[in-house]
Amino acid sequence: MLFRGTRAIRQLLSVDELEAQDAGRAGTADLWDWHCRIVATGRSRSLLFTHTLTLYSVIVVGRIQRSRLGFGAAFRAALRKTAGADGFGQTEINRLIDGDFDNFACSRGKSIIGSMNDFTRMIKWRILDAGNLQRVDLFETLSDLNEAPMGAIGMRSPSEMLRDLLRPGETFGKEAAGPD
Repeated sequence: MLFRGTRAIRQLLSVDELEAQDAGRAGTADLWDWHCRIVATGRSRSLLFTHTLTLYSVIVVGRIQRSRLGFGAAFRAALRKTAGADGFGQTEINRLIDGDFDNFACSRGKSIIGSMNDFTRMIKWRILDAGNLQRVDLFETLSDLNEAPMGAIGMRSPSEMLRDLLRPGETFGKEAAGPD
C-alpha cells in the first residue's frame, strides 16, 4: 500500500520528509494508492482514507495506531468491513489489499484533498445532527458518502468508480483516470 498522508499523519508515524518524497516518486496512482488524514469525530480522532483513483473512502474509528504496522492493519480491517458492507465480494476486496508492506508519502492532488475535506465536513454534520457520536454509525455514513456523486470524478459515485476499476480485465495505474 502507498499511504499519502497529511503532515499530521506523517508526524504521527515518524515518517521523515525525505522518506515521504522518495515513496511519492513511485509514479502514477494505482489500485493500492490511498490518501489519509485525521478527522476529529466528537471527542475522539479517527482516520479517513480515500482511494486516490476513485475517492472511495474508509474510516478507522477511535484509537489511532501510532505504529506503521498497526496503522496498515487497522486500515485493512476497516476496508474489509466497509467494502463488504457495500456489497463488494471477497475477491474484489482481496484485489484492493496488496499485502502487509506499506509505504508512506506526501499527499498530492488538491482535488483529492478537497474531496476529503468535503467528506470530513459531511461526517461532522452527521454527528452534529444526531447530537453526539454515539448516535451515528460512521460506517453507514461512509457507505452513504461513497454512493454520492462527486464532481472530481465526473459526477459518478466513488462506489461505482471502484466497482468499474475492480471489474475483471480492467486496467489500472497509468491508464486509469482518477481525479488530478
